[in-house]
Amino acid sequence: MRVLIPSLLLPFALTACGLASFDVPVSGIATVEAGVGEELIEVVENREFELPENLKQLRITKSQAYRDSGFSEDDIHSVTLTSVKLRIVDGDPNFDFVETMEVFMEIPGSGLVKVAETATQIPPGSTEVSLRVFDTDLKELALSDNLSVSAKATRRSPVNETQIEVKAVFHVAL
Repeated sequence: MRVLIPSLLLPFALTACGLASFDVPVSGIATVEAGVGEELIEVVENREFELPENLKQLRITKSQAYRDSGFSEDDIHSVTLTSVKLRIVDGDPNFDFVETMEVFMEIPGSGLVKVAETATQIPPGSTEVSLRVFDTDLKELALSDNLSVSAKATRRSPVNETQIEVKAVFHVAL
């Protein structure tokens, strides 16, 4: 019986010590419009990269993983972005139209916070790209009802309208 009681209390002890956590996966399809003429050749820095609507207006507290956790916003210790992956699903066969990319989060009055970027120039022929994420506590941003997420890329326009699957994972520590 002595062993049973501590093992029953372990989940509560982990939560009290901030060791309980869960991941919130978010994904969607981004569409990059095809270009014509000079748009296919000219590389433009900081060109807007349109993200899927569910990523642009991300709400951690509305995710199924958060609702299933049974915890409140007051229980959240930190929120970090752990991964961002991009994959071509239709249109141009690869990311040759993109050189570099940066992802930002912002709430009114906070300024832009860079949360992910390409570590180097995207290698030619790449059909999948994993962005480097920054180990930054995004709790204030991620819990805001006014959060916006944006991306900028050094890129030209693709030859064809191109569909890109965007997958991101946020880690919520309690």
